[in-house]
Amino acid sequence: MTIYLLKTLHIIGFVAWFGGLFYFVRILVYHQEALQKDSASKAVLIPQYQLMEGRVKKIILNPAMIFTWICGLGMLALNPSYLQQTWMPVKLFFLVLLTGYHVYCVKISSTIDMDTQKYNDLTFRILNEIPTILLAIIVALAVFRTSINFYYLAGGITVFIGLIAWGIIGYGKRRAKNK
Repeated sequence: MTIYLLKTLHIIGFVAWFGGLFYFVRILVYHQEALQKDSASKAVLIPQYQLMEGRVKKIILNPAMIFTWICGLGMLALNPSYLQQTWMPVKLFFLVLLTGYHVYCVKISSTIDMDTQKYNDLTFRILNEIPTILLAIIVALAVFRTSINFYYLAGGITVFIGLIAWGIIGYGKRRAKNK
């Protein structure tokens, strides 16, 4: 029964974590765009985005990540045999990547105003899609487990990344055309 409770809490945690990541990076996109505006607009928008970023970090993002890891590690403690199955170390690898992505995005939010030339719209649009790719990989590993074909997973993710890149490039062209 404990494993089902941990699994339920783990799912709730990672849904909140991914929701926070999607929202947080979208705020970073708007924050970066606000840096290109006139001084009066910046004076209003930048403090608002900083406030929103801070709240998302403290209320959603960091607690959800910690909660997800605690519940996931709790499930592994109750069922350590999962570590003997190929899918689990691969899933943990992608979770470590996701955690690194999380930390990187939080770091960007604290330096975005100082490094205005370092980031651009494309950077943030790409960053905005990374959790989608990681979500697809992690969920596929958790659902298919031992029956997963890693070649199909790699091929599917490659196609998925290609479609996302095509969408980002197409959106960028359309946006440039409308300016």
